[in-house]
Amino acid sequence: MTLWKQSAIAAFTAASLILMISSESVADALKDQTDLKNKISGLFVSGKFAELEAMSARFRKAKERNAAGRWQLSVFHDAFIWAFRNHRKKIGDNTYWDKTDAKMKKWIAAYPQSPTPHLAYSRFLLNRGWDWNVTLPASKQQKPKDRERFLKFTGQARHYLEETKAVAAADPNWYRLMVEIAFWQKWPEPAFRELTEEAFDREPLFYQTYLAAARYYAPEDDGNANALEAFARDALRRTETHEGATLYARIYWHISNKGAGERLFLDTNADWGMMKRGIVEIMDDYPDNWNVHNFAKFACLAGDAQAAFELLTHMKGKQVSSNLMRAWRRPSLFTECHQKIKARPWSLKEYTWKTVWFLMQ
Repeated sequence: MTLWKQSAIAAFTAASLILMISSESVADALKDQTDLKNKISGLFVSGKFAELEAMSARFRKAKERNAAGRWQLSVFHDAFIWAFRNHRKKIGDNTYWDKTDAKMKKWIAAYPQSPTPHLAYSRFLLNRGWDWNVTLPASKQQKPKDRERFLKFTGQARHYLEETKAVAAADPNWYRLMVEIAFWQKWPEPAFRELTEEAFDREPLFYQTYLAAARYYAPEDDGNANALEAFARDALRRTETHEGATLYARIYWHISNKGAGERLFLDTNADWGMMKRGIVEIMDDYPDNWNVHNFAKFACLAGDAQAAFELLTHMKGKQVSSNLMRAWRRPSLFTECHQKIKARPWSLKEYTWKTVWFLMQ
């Protein structure tokens, strides 16, 4: 065997090893997130408030993120949506909501100087308002009596957040909840901007607040594409030093999930070049399979089959679970994407690998 051929085989083996490592090292953020939500839900149902306090304080102080790059603090607070929704027996079960209200107030009484129970109670009020039409966009399809009930509890949640701000705003989820309420109550833009400016100044890297605020500007939610892009660019400016373009990518990912869907690049001004840059930066730090599939989907929607191929090499040899298929929303979209990948021209790297493979035979 010639020295050149030995070198070529070594290079091919090294490249294959890199792909194998990237595939094997990815964590399952979706499973970890579900497990954490279940744990928090169980602690709440069991009334283990001290453990909930310790966990939330750790997440708040350390600013931990999971394998997909999401703040654990936001996963913690979202777990209460999960808990409230999954433990009531039926829609409109006032007995359940009244008992849970009493349990929440016991937690607040035990830890009045902690932001955690105040925020959980505000989320409880919002969930109670959403209960009668949880599957419908509250601003568009509710019956008048359900809309009235929704607005009633949304107003109570806002009042409670404002009343407890001195304590509760130590956690950035206070602003995230207020931004959600401002969206549902349709605040005028000057008031909305004042709220978000304060939120971003207080904790500029808590991206869940940016995602909540982005919906205010989304075309499908009475905003417009230019306003949404201006907001995304402002978020990029605020966070680029620490986060690169990752928040820009996450904002449009969120907008796709919340209504734009497969029309993301048709109905918005999303810049695929900037979004792709953010995706590369996210994958450098969080090469999770959930991220891989979502970003491959966006690459295909943007017409960038080569980027989709490169992303899906992270999944080489891996079976695509039903959980991961949720990223595509429509299974046939996954199939369509693979067809685009197969039809694309080979890259220089692929030509090189194919040549090396041929020489090895």
